[in-house]
Formats: sequence, structure tokens, C-alpha cells
Amino acid sequence: MLNQKEYDFILEFQTSSLHRFREIERYAELDKKLRKYQSLADIPVRF
Repeated sequence: MLNQKEYDFILEFQTSSLHRFREIERYAELDKKLRKYQSLADIPVRF
């Protein structure tokens, strides 16, 4: 599962318009990690 820092990064990434290549790579890794642990019936994680 994602920790709070990783989840905050995803939220910030989704709301900003400009991204560096490293940020895009990290977002892709975290998104893949998040999808791995969520089933289709799960509600998105909220902290």
C-alpha cells in the first residue's frame, strides 16, 4: 500500500500542469503500485 508521502505526491501530480521527467516516472511507479493493491470493487483510498 502507499504511504502518506506517496499518496500526497500522487494528488499533487494530478493537480499540477507542468511535470519533470522524473516526476512522471515516479507517478507511473506509484500508480502501478496503487492499482496492484486495489480491486475493482474498492473505493479509492482516503486519508
